[in-house]
Amino acid sequence: MLDLARADALRPPAARLNLSGAQHLRALAFDAVGQVLADLELEPGEQNIQLPPGARRLALIGLGGERPVPAPPVLDSGTIDWSGENDWSGEHDRRRGPDPDAVHRHPPRFVRGFSADTVLVGVAPRVFLVPGAVLEPRGGEVPQREPLGRWPAAALLARVPGLRLRLPDREAGVVALHLDGVTRELAALRKVQCLADGEHLALGGVLVRGESAVLWWPCRLAATFDLELGQHRAVGLSFWPAHSAPPDDVMDRTLHHPVRPHGESTRFTLEVTP
Repeated sequence: MLDLARADALRPPAARLNLSGAQHLRALAFDAVGQVLADLELEPGEQNIQLPPGARRLALIGLGGERPVPAPPVLDSGTIDWSGENDWSGEHDRRRGPDPDAVHRHPPRFVRGFSADTVLVGVAPRVFLVPGAVLEPRGGEVPQREPLGRWPAAALLARVPGLRLRLPDREAGVVALHLDGVTRELAALRKVQCLADGEHLALGGVLVRGESAVLWWPCRLAATFDLELGQHRAVGLSFWPAHSAPPDDVMDRTLHHPVRPHGESTRFTLEVTP
């Protein structure tokens, strides 16, 4: 995490980021109050990027450089697979073995968000990085006060009545909210609201198992999702691109930050113009 301007600076300087190396990177620019101005997934190689006006902080996350695929994780039977052995296209004959070129012909779509055990990386008191997106708890108590800490999602969000999930860009798919400790009448679940770019979404369905429930909302193109939880406790929130409903085993799926071999490195410089 880099500070681009002093905390008391009236106007942040213009900044340009220069990169060279063999790692994939995730770069996020924040304004003075921790709002995300840009969330970029960068390919290896030389890059020259003008940071957006008003950027005061920059977060760079090294994602390794083994395969040229985007940063967010792919979920397949509850696990993340970077080996290229998944059938990305849905057309490959598994009896013939893995198709190493399928990922390039048919770029995979990635699930974004968090599950109960996802480690939330704090970059501001109420701004956290999750796989492929940015999470902002809305209201309630967040039991941490220092940024740059790391906490499991379920413990950190136990007393939060609202969540905001920001995607890097507008996408179509389905939003799935995992609630725990559901002991009230199921009719109370329908009071949970989801807004996509400020517009209310119609509830698509509810899956209940014991004291857990998953609610989902199909949506057209949107980048920001606001969830109003009421008295319910969220232990997971995910966005499934190009889906109209989450998979039946969505409660058993886990989301973790991508981990790849870190033998590669990337050099970067910042050009700051007062």
